[in-house]
Amino acid sequence: MIFTSLLHKLAQIIYAPAGSPSLWPFVFFPVLFAVLIFWKYRPPAERVLRRAHQAVVALILVLLGTILLSHLFYLAGNYLTNSYALLYANLSWISSNGQALYTSSDSVSRYSLPYGPAGYVIVGLFQHLLGPSPFSSKLPVFCSWLGGFLFLCLTLCLRHKWTTALAAITLGMAIFPHFQEFDFWPRPDFFLFFLVLFGLWMVAKDFRFTWIWLGILIGIAVDLKVHGFAYFLPVIGLLLQKRPNILAAAMGFGISLCTALMPFIVSHQISLTNYWEVLHMDAGHRFEPNFLSHIYGFLVVFSMTAFAPFIIYRVDGATVQTIIKKNAPFLLGLLAGVLLVLYPASLEGAGEHHLIPFTGLFLYLGSTFYADLKAAGHARWTLSPVGGSLIFSQWGFIYIYALIINTLLLGHLRADNRTAQIRLADLDQIMHEHANEIILNAPGSLKAVEADTYRFYPVFHGMPMGVDPTAMMDFTEGHVPEPQLDSLVEQMEAQYHRKVMWISPRNEKPFSETSYYHPFGNVFSDTFVQDFHRRFRLSGHSDWFDIYQDTKVTDPK
Repeated sequence: MIFTSLLHKLAQIIYAPAGSPSLWPFVFFPVLFAVLIFWKYRPPAERVLRRAHQAVVALILVLLGTILLSHLFYLAGNYLTNSYALLYANLSWISSNGQALYTSSDSVSRYSLPYGPAGYVIVGLFQHLLGPSPFSSKLPVFCSWLGGFLFLCLTLCLRHKWTTALAAITLGMAIFPHFQEFDFWPRPDFFLFFLVLFGLWMVAKDFRFTWIWLGILIGIAVDLKVHGFAYFLPVIGLLLQKRPNILAAAMGFGISLCTALMPFIVSHQISLTNYWEVLHMDAGHRFEPNFLSHIYGFLVVFSMTAFAPFIIYRVDGATVQTIIKKNAPFLLGLLAGVLLVLYPASLEGAGEHHLIPFTGLFLYLGSTFYADLKAAGHARWTLSPVGGSLIFSQWGFIYIYALIINTLLLGHLRADNRTAQIRLADLDQIMHEHANEIILNAPGSLKAVEADTYRFYPVFHGMPMGVDPTAMMDFTEGHVPEPQLDSLVEQMEAQYHRKVMWISPRNEKPFSETSYYHPFGNVFSDTFVQDFHRRFRLSGHSDWFDIYQDTKVTDPK
């Protein structure tokens, strides 16, 4: 209890700088600068250095183990956090069962998200193999997260010792809590992370037919996010440097185009027209300067990590120029990719998680610069106290924050799983008592969003989507007219030949959720809410939910 309380206090202390990545190089700067100055003029004995190195490796292993354990706890939890991840899992399941993945603007059902079909297909495949559940929905993304770091490690080990590769991937894992990565499972970002690093490994290994394989990966990436190709630009630059074959590159482009179009051709429930309409709607979101400033802070962190060897060590200009020129194709591709992603990442509703697929590429670039410095015969001990303090402060803050957050998560995730079991049992009881009715979700306010995140359960048990508040925010932001409640209910009842009932978090006003988007008004209009109360009445409660039934339906109690 005392240990947990202390961790909470530490988390509160570092909360402010955690939200401003540009501050991380300065958090521990004074202390580290004093240590490095003392180190420079009073070099420690070799035995002390060896012990310090062993202590750093041990701490890295502890952090790595804590991160892996917290991720496994979340993976095993019978719940989904974040409404976008919830909707992503639901869409994966219904589309894999033949229902439409993208709804048109005139449809009474509203549940589409502006993501490509590939991620839904992957998650849906796991759901069918293992059964629909939070575990099967999160597993493919967890495998992508782990697989991405595996391929990054294999790539780094081509030029580095395993300890250096381990330190790099641990730094990458430690950065992700700042993206609140649990909130984005399952979502496309870690699929892209895996695909990019898989492609990087193939290029670094110089496989045959790399252009063909890379074309397939880029096609899948575009089917995850329409701008997914931007993440591959540095990998393409590296491949052009290794194998400058214009004909092969053109063939790879053609293959990527065919791969991207394939889901729309072979699957009748994936409409290219409706998908394009959803993308057009999403492009109308307002530009958010605050998002751009926060993204810039993360780019500062990534850039300092990539150029860390030149900042930590005193390096002459000629050596720096030679190394940068050698890696120019990769560096220019990375710059172009980041610039292309900045706009969609800065739209309202987006954010810094769009940078997740770039994380491994920045780590690879920093490791490559370090290897090139060693190959140039640069002396390790020409340390810059100022540069070293900035970099070590940044990395130290990332490690400490990640260790605290992931340790706290171990406790929170266990508690969340216990709560999930109770609420799911409650939902199961409702579904058993109302087996002859269609159960739809009526969201409460934003404060009840935790209870709303269990609405995957009815969908996984055969209930329709109806209208999802998260998708409705996007449709409203895109100025798409709101559907009529009576039309929605009549369509559901005609399709399933059963009466519709609604569940809402207990003691919450149905359809009172407010939007994440400016001006943060109600997602559902007063007319929609009035139509709901005109047609449906509160007929009972469970421990966690209120039950609303059609006024024409007799209360079974």
